[in-house]
Amino acid sequence: MRSQVLTFLTCVSQNAVVVFAALVLMNGAVPCYVTAQESAASDSMRAVQLLANARGANPVMCELAMQSIDRRYGNWGSTGRAPDAIIGQRALLDWASKDFEDAGVVGALSVALSDDDTCVRRMAARLFGRVKHPTVASTLVNRLNDRDERTRQMAAIALGYIVDHETVDALIGVLDDGVAAVRSAATWALGEIEDERAVDALIGLLEDDPDPFVRRQAAWALGNIY
Repeated sequence: MRSQVLTFLTCVSQNAVVVFAALVLMNGAVPCYVTAQESAASDSMRAVQLLANARGANPVMCELAMQSIDRRYGNWGSTGRAPDAIIGQRALLDWASKDFEDAGVVGALSVALSDDDTCVRRMAARLFGRVKHPTVASTLVNRLNDRDERTRQMAAIALGYIVDHETVDALIGVLDDGVAAVRSAATWALGEIEDERAVDALIGLLEDDPDPFVRRQAAWALGNIY
């Protein structure tokens, strides 16, 4: 009973969204007593619900769900017929397809960037592109220095989705990361941002990076900038 009370208090606390998100992502269910109306009213709760739905999805279903959020994948975007295992319901798809400003979403998505599940991490990075809050860029830049290489990779991808020119220098700094997947993600993000300050660094990757995929990504990014 004591643990249940503590969990309930954590969930209703004004600043406990990150704790709530961590519990949901680990357990795949809402771990506290909230009404359906309260849950539906909170962007952060909806983000947690969508991420929990994404857990365990195979790569194809995950990709289709992300395309649905982008409203780029035929009827799924217009009718809500997204993969049920991930989106779950039309209301959740409609929510994920719009911009939102709830600061709590930033904390929930930041937790998810370090999740063990690939689809959860990818979905969190994509949803960051929907959050219009001043703390988003700084949160992601901080995660570029995370000890976990997967988190650094997803933070770079998320920065590509938000397209903030103030993050260019931080992304350039990641281009010498020891992990090719992280360098590739930062390269892609710089190509999405299309800031000419990144040109010299990208040319350096194109000429000298030992990984062929990173070199191809650098060529794409340079072409996108020009």
